[in-house]
Amino acid sequence: TFARFNKTVRILSYSDSEYATVLQHATWTKEETDALFEKCRQFDLRWPVIHDRLPGSRSMEELKERYYEACRSLLQARLSAAAEGSGAATVLAEHPLATFQFDSAHEVARKREFERLYERSAEEAAEEARLRAAYATRLRADEAQLVERVRELRLRLAAAEDELAAVREVRGGLKRAGSCGGAGAGQA
Repeated sequence: TFARFNKTVRILSYSDSEYATVLQHATWTKEETDALFEKCRQFDLRWPVIHDRLPGSRSMEELKERYYEACRSLLQARLSAAAEGSGAATVLAEHPLATFQFDSAHEVARKREFERLYERSAEEAAEEARLRAAYATRLRADEAQLVERVRELRLRLAAAEDELAAVREVRGGLKRAGSCGGAGAGQA
């Protein structure tokens, strides 16, 4: 059945004292934060729906930024209060939102780029495909040149190693010949 796919998100909750000590914000009231968390709970972090249902003129990015910032602050405060090494401290430290930093500027830029790509004409899309194909062809040619250069360098290195081995062999033969001749001369 499809019931196994019907997952819900566990939204953090906070007490009035936690709000007063950890979650106060210069531009958000407690009522706004409470409403945000309630809508997050009600709509399982479906941000377009939450944005549509919340009163006020805040952008979706502002809502996300407040939610994720509040969750991170709350988890960090609870982690600080938890006994080090306790199971609760481990659970809090491993919570995905404990270190997540929502970047609203990046989100806005991402959406703007998506809109730009979505709104381009068929000619622009064809031109981009042509440019990508040309770039891929150039990369393959560069790769082939690089592979050939590596092969040449390996051949040179192998030849140099062969020459070095031959020189060492000759020097070793000269030393042996010199040591034999020197010992015989001293005995006579």
